[in-house]
Amino acid sequence: MSDIRKIIWIAAYPKSGSTWLRLFVAQLLAGAGDVRSIRDQILRVPVDFGLLGFDDALGIKLADLTPEEAITLKPLRLEAEARHLSRPALYRTHDAWTRTEEGDARLSARATAGAIHLVRDPRDIAVSFAEFFDCDQDEAIARMADPGYRLDFDPDAAAGPQLPILLLDWSSHCRSWLTAEEMPRLLIRYEDLLSDPVGEFSKMAAFAGLPTAADRIAAAVEATRFDRLKARDRQEGFALRGDGRSHFRVGRAGGWQAALTPTQVRRIERDHGEMMVRLGYAL
Repeated sequence: MSDIRKIIWIAAYPKSGSTWLRLFVAQLLAGAGDVRSIRDQILRVPVDFGLLGFDDALGIKLADLTPEEAITLKPLRLEAEARHLSRPALYRTHDAWTRTEEGDARLSARATAGAIHLVRDPRDIAVSFAEFFDCDQDEAIARMADPGYRLDFDPDAAAGPQLPILLLDWSSHCRSWLTAEEMPRLLIRYEDLLSDPVGEFSKMAAFAGLPTAADRIAAAVEATRFDRLKARDRQEGFALRGDGRSHFRVGRAGGWQAALTPTQVRRIERDHGEMMVRLGYAL
């Protein structure tokens, strides 16, 4: 049986900075001459919940499946895609590393070559999560503490049918990737990316087999500064919600201190304190 371990995951809970990583990768691969839009650039690192693998690789239309059937078939879909890859490639997932009742990974250990596990302070995630999903912060905090939380999509929306995203609560999501021993993993903190983007992106590039020349890393970091991405977003209309708000909010750490009430902070630290300490976030 041929080795189909070709998928390297960028694994991140929503609003942890994975779009920034995807754009950095696109810029690093394209070099200084890339003039494509943000929307086109980001597709260089595809996501794992669209219809491509079903319709093209398995010959099964995702629109004909129930959400539960799609979840069951997802490992086969990923393995079919991996067989068509000539070399390891990056894919973004928001899923936790969950397993079937038989113990098989729903993201397919057979197709997985490694994972870049991106984490962020859950207090900052709560603020960004509420703004992005148009809910209040208390609702965002409650969703982040729901052990069965998943995102389901409207099959009649413009994007078409998509697979549900199995998130779990924030702590369980982090724990699932920290303990996914079937693959090599690289843990990256969003806050460390902000403070040392060249150093952290260099580690990521080396792990994923991407170009590691210092000048290319520096150029890709410069091209994906948040102020530049926000300016491009205003020109190109990349905003995912169609309401004029930029997908790139502020690109900083610690904003929760001004945005959350003391009661909200205590709730998050009560729900996730153990994992926060494990990842180096002071309570």
